[in-house]
Amino acid sequence: MLNKIFRYKRNKKWFGIIMTISKNKLYGNEDTKIDSIDLKINSELGEIFRNKKGYHRAYHMNKEHWITIDLSAIDNFGQVAELIDDSFKLS
Repeated sequence: MLNKIFRYKRNKKWFGIIMTISKNKLYGNEDTKIDSIDLKINSELGEIFRNKKGYHRAYHMNKEHWITIDLSAIDNFGQVAELIDDSFKLS
């Protein structure tokens, strides 16, 4: 199981977490494992992203302010990198 937490050095708050989870946590079917990342997001943008392939309400965090991204379903990792930067800036 993969778990990597992204934290601020100064206050130890999280701004992201990479985890291996059961696919059924996001899709409600198969019990296979997938790698995902949870990121903090502006709540208005969250609704936009949740309508895109691979983006979901946060599995592990506050569902209004966080999203979970199924890394196996993503084609544009540049966009994920931008979301990591945005998550860092939000906290």
